[in-house]
Amino acid sequence: MAIDSGYIDSAYMQARLPAVFVDIKERAQQSCMPLLQALFDHVDDALFEMADKADSNAAQNMYFESMREVRLKRRGMELTFLKTIDEAFYAVVSASPQTSSEDEISAAELSLVAHDQLEELMASSSLVNKAEKAFMEPLALIMARLNALLGEQQTLSAETNPLGPTVICKAFVAACETLETDINTKLVLFKLFDRYVIEGLGAVYSACNSYLIQSGVLADASAANLTGGVAKASAVNNSASEVFSHLQALLKAAPHANANQQAIGLQATGEAPQIPHDSLMALLQLVQHQVAHQAAENSAAVQLDIQQALNSLCMERMPGQALSIGQVDDDTINLVSMLFQFVLEDRNLAAPIKTQLSRMQIPIVRIAMQDKSFFSRGGHPARKLLNAMATAALGWQEPQQLERDPLYKKIGAIVDNLLEGFDNDTELFDDILADFTAFLELERRRASLIEQRTLDAEDGKAKSELARAAVKQLLQDKLQGVDLPPAIMTLLQDAWSNVLFLISLKEGQDSHAWTEAVQVVDDLLWSVSAMSASDDRKRLLQLIPGLLNALRKGLTQVAFNPFEMNSLFDELENIHLAQLKQPLAEAAQNIPTLSPQASEADEPAPSVNTDVELGAELPIVTEPAAVPSPAQPTSADELIQARGEQTLDQLLEGRKQSAAGASNDELMAELDELDDLEGFGEDSDTAVAEQSANTVATHSNHRVDQLAVGNWLEIVQDDGSKLRCRLAAIIRGTGKYIFVNRAGIKVAERTKAGLAKAVDEGEVSLLDDGLLFDRALESVIGNLREMKAQGSS
Repeated sequence: MAIDSGYIDSAYMQARLPAVFVDIKERAQQSCMPLLQALFDHVDDALFEMADKADSNAAQNMYFESMREVRLKRRGMELTFLKTIDEAFYAVVSASPQTSSEDEISAAELSLVAHDQLEELMASSSLVNKAEKAFMEPLALIMARLNALLGEQQTLSAETNPLGPTVICKAFVAACETLETDINTKLVLFKLFDRYVIEGLGAVYSACNSYLIQSGVLADASAANLTGGVAKASAVNNSASEVFSHLQALLKAAPHANANQQAIGLQATGEAPQIPHDSLMALLQLVQHQVAHQAAENSAAVQLDIQQALNSLCMERMPGQALSIGQVDDDTINLVSMLFQFVLEDRNLAAPIKTQLSRMQIPIVRIAMQDKSFFSRGGHPARKLLNAMATAALGWQEPQQLERDPLYKKIGAIVDNLLEGFDNDTELFDDILADFTAFLELERRRASLIEQRTLDAEDGKAKSELARAAVKQLLQDKLQGVDLPPAIMTLLQDAWSNVLFLISLKEGQDSHAWTEAVQVVDDLLWSVSAMSASDDRKRLLQLIPGLLNALRKGLTQVAFNPFEMNSLFDELENIHLAQLKQPLAEAAQNIPTLSPQASEADEPAPSVNTDVELGAELPIVTEPAAVPSPAQPTSADELIQARGEQTLDQLLEGRKQSAAGASNDELMAELDELDDLEGFGEDSDTAVAEQSANTVATHSNHRVDQLAVGNWLEIVQDDGSKLRCRLAAIIRGTGKYIFVNRAGIKVAERTKAGLAKAVDEGEVSLLDDGLLFDRALESVIGNLREMKAQGSS
């Protein structure tokens, strides 16, 4: 609704907004602002993605400039949005009568509307229809309560409701008018507005209704008594004829050739007597029956040429006559044909599904010819059915036994039912849609149960992996730099690691049981270390009974092999007896010690390999590691020295000493040679390559971060086949991405790094889960604009 600024200024002065209206307006604006801010927060990402897909530098620069302009004008756009809502509220309470003539566009004016404005109008109209359908009940309650406040002063409609989708969408359109960008950027903004604002209006309307109830305005009103009237008013006031007229204008401007050059048969519009509308519908029904009978013989996804089919019927039934189709009917046929051309080219659908959907072309043409709201009303039964079938088949893959697949059979039965039973009755689409929705709900429940079991199993697996990692890290920290007998190593790595794992998994690492289990590790390591004082022996005598009881209790709980446990305890007993019998000095020399970690300047002490390798299953080590004898070399450097060879450190040291007396040139040459040997040098090409790789990796990671649970993807597998799957969950802790098929069965698992690499290599692509008809209509409009531009050049 266009509102004159001068009129509004006077309304500010002459009319005072009632307190309840002020409060409800402010609450609505405060609820809308976080949604609008979320939209602007995602503009850069959306435009950057569009720039990344651009096929020219000019297009990329345009998107980058648009990003900058949106940032600069963001605050002004927010204020314009709020001001438009303010104006709608003041217009409602104004005493001046409001007419609807300002909202109407005459046929003469319609032809003068720019194509960019057309696309904005259609995008806005689509959002309004979507919101009115989604929030029918809360909108009905809000409108009834606002009308109750107004009394006999004025009655609100869907267009004048200051909290309705029409006003909110117009507020955003007004905000976008401040941008000096092309239509593509604005369409991106409209998509973001749909995602972040329109979908969030439910919370806005809930807050407004709650406040009005608290204020005592129709507190007992029921939505059931109000929604019928609102739905009826919405149907009366939709802009079906306007949208279709815009499409006709685009279609007329695009160049097209006349397929029939003969003097008989079907001619171009206006060049021969026109076929009456009823007769044309009857001819289309004959074509529909032909398609139904030919479907079993020809399963290829080939688009039907309706004009050619009608021409054949005319030649057969009225030979020697020249006929033509009326302009409106001809435009309808052409538009529907272009829509189905998009369906057949859509990469998101598998070929067998596209074959079935293509057979719906005649019923869709017939219903579009009798009801032009098909092109503008998102809730049209035929559109809803087509969208539901395409959405259900988004992740569908052709099985080996196609005819036994439940979804394929169901879609085939629906198409057969339409071809055989549709006779211009739209209720058939409603009945079929209800049946298909029930079928999908049953499939969804089955898949949901399987998927939940899959996710529960993955969650348990992730917890196990984290518990294993925690145990591995703990034992590595405890055993690093420690020289231990084989029995102790086996006891810790093979046996007690299971106890730690089970406690971490069931009770967590903050539990008292975990603290006690870790203390057992510390006590065991201390009990086999060198005793330097007599008090240590006394403490050992007091420690041994409790330590053995704790070890036996823990190992029994994890069902450790009792024979192996007794054998390990016998060896532990011998070690403890040796600790108690030996003199202190001898014990200090012969008993393994807990040595402090060597500093970087010291040579590492020879030791048994104490790295704990926890595998996928516990226990991890099947045989205890052998302790090398004191005379044997236990490190790589000692093995080299035993063979009379020099270690790398010694080699480097010898070269540096021999270079001390050489000239500077010789020294630099020697050091350069050494750098090349050790790989320390890095040329500029390598640095540039790494920088480029890092940039690509960052972009790939950014695209992976944008994935949301529920997104459908197509993944190229190792054998080259393509797998369609849905992101079911991102497991916290491990960061793994779990993918399932339509049945909820796990079919793929990826890490973030692996997924980013696959995205970078083009092995992963995101499937578009937008409504099929909406995407097709956008594509048709875009193609018509291009055709018009080519025709005028």
